[in-house]
Amino acid sequence: MRQSGVTEHARGLGPQDHLCWVYDDRAEFRRRAGEFLLDGLSLGQQVWYIAENDPGDPAEYLGGHTELGDALRRGAARVVPLAAVCQPRAYDQATDRAVAEGYTGLRVAANCTPLAVSRAFTSYERLVDQHMVARPFSAMCAYHRAELDEQVAEEIAALHPLSNTGGLGFRLYSSTEHVLTLTGELDLASRETFERAWRHAGPRPTDGLLTVDATDLDFLDHHSLLLMAEHAAAHGASLVLHTRWPGAAYLVRLLSLPDVRVEEAE
Repeated sequence: MRQSGVTEHARGLGPQDHLCWVYDDRAEFRRRAGEFLLDGLSLGQQVWYIAENDPGDPAEYLGGHTELGDALRRGAARVVPLAAVCQPRAYDQATDRAVAEGYTGLRVAANCTPLAVSRAFTSYERLVDQHMVARPFSAMCAYHRAELDEQVAEEIAALHPLSNTGGLGFRLYSSTEHVLTLTGELDLASRETFERAWRHAGPRPTDGLLTVDATDLDFLDHHSLLLMAEHAAAHGASLVLHTRWPGAAYLVRLLSLPDVRVEEAE
């Protein structure tokens, strides 16, 4: 099971975990990247460090870890340019290659700040997360706080199951290739961020169904429900909502939404 919520460090994450780390200076990013990648080596993964304009010896600036230096020399660790992974499927191919070479998977620590200037990057993050659940691929996506618009930062963090920032209100991520997970609360406070995140992420139905696991969603307002239902309908699909919240079925009846099915989660 993927970890979700707020974390104060980048250690102890599994083979398909997806972490958003908002940092204030490059030294902080390097330190957390070192934590994350060292854990990957201990799991038998190939590890990648991705950052633009970061000269010098990566073994030194990632904390001076001997293990990372050794891994760089034998190919278990690599320094990769950001341009090499501008398409989400590049990670699929890289993970498959790593497994074929005898690694247990791929782990990437990437400074994604240069890509976040485009709103299309929200969709990119969503696709990467969707691909991640189908392969032994984990990632730490880092963003420099000073270079990011606050709204964009909130939106991107909310599309990761795990982050070092709290107060998001909700999280939207993949639990399987064809099922979205929603946690937290969708209410007036989170409405604008959720609407932007949902529209920019552009989740796609599978076989006529847009399935959302809302088992850990504590509240859902009618605006958010309508947004999801209308999105599904625009793609010729029905919305399936798995939830424990008793108000969901009432909202569907109240709003007369025939193409929304509420299934009570165990």
